[in-house]
Amino acid sequence: MLLSDLKPNLIKIALAAGFLIQEIAKQGFATTHKADSSTLTDADLATNELIIGRLQSIYPDILVVSEEGNQYRGEGLETGDWFIIDPLDGTRGFAKGSKEYTVNIALIRNGIAIAGVIFAPDSGELYYGDNETGAVFFEVKSKKLEPEVPIAAQKLREPALLLVSRHHLDAKTKDFTHKFENPKITQMNSSIKLCKIAAGEGDIYPRFGPTSQWDIAAGQAILEAAGGRVLQMDGTSLKYGRVDENGLLRLNPNFVACGNFIPAFLPFVD
Repeated sequence: MLLSDLKPNLIKIALAAGFLIQEIAKQGFATTHKADSSTLTDADLATNELIIGRLQSIYPDILVVSEEGNQYRGEGLETGDWFIIDPLDGTRGFAKGSKEYTVNIALIRNGIAIAGVIFAPDSGELYYGDNETGAVFFEVKSKKLEPEVPIAAQKLREPALLLVSRHHLDAKTKDFTHKFENPKITQMNSSIKLCKIAAGEGDIYPRFGPTSQWDIAAGQAILEAAGGRVLQMDGTSLKYGRVDENGLLRLNPNFVACGNFIPAFLPFVD
């Protein structure tokens, strides 16, 4: 598969999914809860069906793993190509009226996120990146893409620009911020944090606590295409396809997403 051919397909699918979420939000939607108590809406399910259907129509031989209903059960996926999607990242906030939600689609090859797209419909931001063509940003106006703008992650600034989750600003994260002198800290939801670092609008996003592989894969692909990194606390790159004893994808370990530099504090014992 040529990534130059993949790029327009993933962008079109992400746009269609994002516009569908907006239509459902206008019409009103039902909200329920999954077995793990996390929020689920009609928009999650409809978008999931759209993305999987379109991916399978174009790439019928490639497995699609999703947060909603297509969770993989089997042996590890450390080899080969497969898609991983989060149809609506930020469901809890979306259900409460937040605009900070995203559509996430990534292609994994041999355990590495090599291509990804993230679309934030309500802010009109779309980011794409792969390890062949690089990373770009599109502004979306009136459901149309403006010309693409190449993006690149930056070296660490002083003061550092730290991005943290609005819902996960825990004690470990607060302690982590003390590693920097007078850092500028911005809170935001969803995978857009990795995109902001890829675009040079942030330096570091630390995450202490569980995330699913579909939460991070697309953002990692974009950030690494822009020259940044997503590193585990031992300094190695975050990988995909690990499964637990039940054949389900394992949760990610703690990690740090950063710009075009290797943080001096890694390896880090958290």
